[in-house]
Amino acid sequence: MTWLPETVDGDTELDRVFGLRPELYAETRAWYGHIFTPPVCDPVILELVRLRVAELHRCDSELAIRYEVARSAGLDDDKAAAVARWPTDPRFSEAERACLAFAEAFVIDVHSVTDADTEAVRRHLSDPELMGLCNALACYDGFMRLRILLGVGPPAGAGAGAASSAVGRPILVATPTADAHTLF
Repeated sequence: MTWLPETVDGDTELDRVFGLRPELYAETRAWYGHIFTPPVCDPVILELVRLRVAELHRCDSELAIRYEVARSAGLDDDKAAAVARWPTDPRFSEAERACLAFAEAFVIDVHSVTDADTEAVRRHLSDPELMGLCNALACYDGFMRLRILLGVGPPAGAGAGAASSAVGRPILVATPTADAHTLF
């Protein structure tokens, strides 16, 4: 629950808080949606790095959801739940490992991203895909930090810690598009 005393009408807590600045919210939704329409790289990689960024930030509101596009591309809940074990879990491909290592360095200390980290990703992604991944990481990282700071919780029905608990199941939501009215 947000600590802001004022909110606006909206379907979700996210809509009610971010709706205080509708022009910024519209731009944020568009930026987020451009990651997926069309996907800037493999949707499974996008979802795995989004989830890893959420784990690093301890952002339950993002851990509580899964995007349809990644599920349609083959990402199952077991692999998504194992993202913290990406370095050693055999379910993760070399491409996924390279992108997850890159994502971790991006979030923890962007100055620590090395040429070797970039080259590891470039072995699997084209330069436009790498640029798209960087844009996605910037969006995920910034948006999650803002959600945490403003106290915007998980979507209705997710429950506290739904995605991070062995009991809870994440909510499958439509993939954001640049013209979507909400992010989930």
